[in-house]
Amino acid sequence: KIADDTNKIYSCFHGHVESITQNNIAIVKLIHDLIENLVSINQLNPENIKQSPQVDHTLGVLTGYELFRLKQYAKILDEDEATNKRIIYSIKRLEDGYLSRGYNIKDYTGDEFAIENNLKVVNRIEDPDLKEGQKIITRMIKPTIYYKDIVLKPGEVEIKAGTSKGK
Repeated sequence: KIADDTNKIYSCFHGHVESITQNNIAIVKLIHDLIENLVSINQLNPENIKQSPQVDHTLGVLTGYELFRLKQYAKILDEDEATNKRIIYSIKRLEDGYLSRGYNIKDYTGDEFAIENNLKVVNRIEDPDLKEGQKIITRMIKPTIYYKDIVLKPGEVEIKAGTSKGK
């Protein structure tokens, strides 16, 4: 009689466990269907998709180009002359303001050319004084403009490329 009672309890318990398992599987399927429906609704309704506003950096890029040209011009000025000192100081103040807003100008003149710098080569001059494969940036035509360490506009450069096998 105890064995029969134990078997009845076991089969009752087993029935409840199986029922709970089937209910859990049904709930998981419902949750999965609900998630799929929410995803498809978000894909169909563009109002539900949050987009970050696009910032126009056109003025920052143009200002960077002009500031670069002014700095190049200031290099040839006589620093001892009073008018030139004021011009150089004004350029420095403009650059400080530009940098404080998150922009940066990178001049690669004199550096070894590297693909990683994402520069556009506008002119290439063969140089027998450099060893073959060596490339040096001789002139920045346009600087690379960064905003918060992200390239807005890659620079344009002129490079010298080595042709000498002996060096």
